[in-house]
Amino acid sequence: NNTTMLLHLPKHATALFLLVLTIVPCNGLQLQIGPLLSTCVNACQRGCTEIRTVQASREKNGNNLKVELKDAQDPRSALTEADEAAQRAIIGSLRAEWGEELRIVGEEDSGDFETLLAGMTFDPLDRDRFEDEIGETADIDSSLVTIFVDPLDGTREFVEGRLENCQVLVGIAIDGEAVAGVIGMPFPDGTLETEPTLIYGLDGLGTGVIGSLLGREF
Repeated sequence: NNTTMLLHLPKHATALFLLVLTIVPCNGLQLQIGPLLSTCVNACQRGCTEIRTVQASREKNGNNLKVELKDAQDPRSALTEADEAAQRAIIGSLRAEWGEELRIVGEEDSGDFETLLAGMTFDPLDRDRFEDEIGETADIDSSLVTIFVDPLDGTREFVEGRLENCQVLVGIAIDGEAVAGVIGMPFPDGTLETEPTLIYGLDGLGTGVIGSLLGREF
């Protein structure tokens, strides 16, 4: 069963959150937290899809997976095609949606990453998922916003086949403070049988789940 839920805090908490957003400067690209979080959720979904595609190919081809160690002495530094594909999907989609002014920091950034993205096209992201729950809020100057992306948290676990321990992380910070984010689980039951689960949250408004509810502690 697919479910979406947003738990609301008291009205004074929401009012305080919106008041804080009202006082930020407005010099460049203007963003609203609802559409921004909505696109981050959609981008996270795309990252999960890319990881699942790599896993499906891996299972079809005798469990073959190309793995590179960023640090030859540390198995936790593993990098796979799943990391790279998910990062391209997430950052590329967000960059195409919001433009170059939006600051995005990726776990797997490399010198030629932006050049690679320049030659790719991405479908528009969904900006309206939270239109009813959040509605219109004060504009936020993009110079205050940073998006942090870890395209595959748990690469070692992915390599070892412990798929239920893999996550996609997208966080939103405003003026250096974490305010919202989404966690995507490409394999909530450790297999390709169950569709991804996403958990999102916004400071002052609550949390929600998209996809199957987890049958284990998180």
